[in-house]
Amino acid sequence: MYLTSNRFETNKKKLHYLTFDDFLYCANWMMCSWCCPKTDCSFEETSLEMDREFLLDLRDLKQVLDRDIYDDLKAYVLGVMKSKLPDKIYADLDSNLKSFTRAIVNIAYGLNHSKEARDLFADIVEKFVEPLRQSRWSERDVRNFLETFTAAAGHTHLFKSDLHLLEVWERYMSIMCRFIVKMYHS
Repeated sequence: MYLTSNRFETNKKKLHYLTFDDFLYCANWMMCSWCCPKTDCSFEETSLEMDREFLLDLRDLKQVLDRDIYDDLKAYVLGVMKSKLPDKIYADLDSNLKSFTRAIVNIAYGLNHSKEARDLFADIVEKFVEPLRQSRWSERDVRNFLETFTAAAGHTHLFKSDLHLLEVWERYMSIMCRFIVKMYHS
């Protein structure tokens, strides 16, 4: 009901490997974490709508793509992941981190627009699942990367100086990580 109400696309060819349970899992997490948690929401959302304040705050994540902030994020992620990944996977991460970061931020930004939000699952498969599978990442490597990537934000000057934005990042990324790992299954 939630996915239909918000018009999320679930019938694209690249999504056919996903099961009903996969979509149910994602819908439950979206409802628990991305819907308005308060009873006095400023935009008067129903329980089937995403928290509009949260969606508006997601637009501020565009700043992550600024060179200085991205460089801080990259240095932290690559520093931590060097000892956790096989050399081949680490080299793949090094060459694709910018595109992964851009995809995370653009998906967040797109959740404000119904046409782009509709393609959330297809975007996750296209921008994360397929490239990671192609490079033969293990599920454990994917999980380690996503946890490190999420934590890296707290080590950048942008998020250290804006704790509200850090909360938004963590709220968004905690669910995106779950989605990517869930959809990564073979």
